[in-house]
Amino acid sequence: MTPFLDLIRSRHPELANLLQEKWDIPGSVSWHLVVPSPAGSDLARPLDIDEDEYEITISLDLAHLHFNEDTRGNDALWDDPGAFLEAVLAERIVATTAFLNGRMKIGSLIGVGEEPSFYYTLNVDHVRARTWRGTHDWDDVKINGVWKRLESRLPLPSST
Repeated sequence: MTPFLDLIRSRHPELANLLQEKWDIPGSVSWHLVVPSPAGSDLARPLDIDEDEYEITISLDLAHLHFNEDTRGNDALWDDPGAFLEAVLAERIVATTAFLNGRMKIGSLIGVGEEPSFYYTLNVDHVRARTWRGTHDWDDVKINGVWKRLESRLPLPSST
């Protein structure tokens, strides 16, 4: 058994039937899990969890995070892929993506209520934020140099 397989079977047995074996590295089995987006969500892509030989990658919407020995720190949520997956499903994680003229520039996963740092560090004109079921979704656009939060979600730019 791999840590990923243990994680899914122990913490999320309802997802175990979605697991797919991968044989990317000869003689080594790893796992891939794609969880379809819930009805009514505006996610560009389904929740995707991938295990490679040395890491687990969790992707939500257009952003992703890698978990491996080199990324370990002292924050349980951001260090433990199981805790992070639970936070995604409980809508405590927001996938944020920044665009300039409809072209994706960067994506980041942050906690609900946090502000992405790229508002001030990158030249972008649209920030899209999406959560698992859409409860905390928002779109900000820059109009005449001023950020404005929109009342409704924007469609995904076509160049993404």
